[in-house]
Amino acid sequence: MTAYEGASSADTPFQGGMWRSVGGYGVYWSRQARVWRPPTDVYETPEYIVIRVEVAGMREEDFNISLVDRRLIIAGHRAEPPLVEPGGSEERLSYQNMEIHYGDFCTEILLNWYVDREAIEATYHQGFLSVRIRKAGERRIPVRVPHDEKPQP
Repeated sequence: MTAYEGASSADTPFQGGMWRSVGGYGVYWSRQARVWRPPTDVYETPEYIVIRVEVAGMREEDFNISLVDRRLIIAGHRAEPPLVEPGGSEERLSYQNMEIHYGDFCTEILLNWYVDREAIEATYHQGFLSVRIRKAGERRIPVRVPHDEKPQP
């Protein structure tokens, strides 16, 4: 019996995991460690590209942000908080419903703009990571003609 036998017809094997339709949404279930994608907004102003990621409960050292070619990669790890009972003992939870993601996360944004790679800043405030990237300005490229090839008036 394969790992996919007994799955519903809406389940589809995909790169070591499985896509499943849940309430009209495609959800990827992996047998490997799950990496989740936080809600992410991308918008532009006249001068900047702004990426906002909703990921509460983080510290500065929990983030890893990089720009590779035209891809902005925001990754990190959100640790699951321990459950401490009033008596002081720590237990592993038995969830009835789990919608908050913990563990490794990653979101990748393909930038459709030319950007100034030296003008990128990231701030984290009230559960939102904001990354601002300055758009590259138009650069005029001068054309040089050797002095001996300039047309004579």
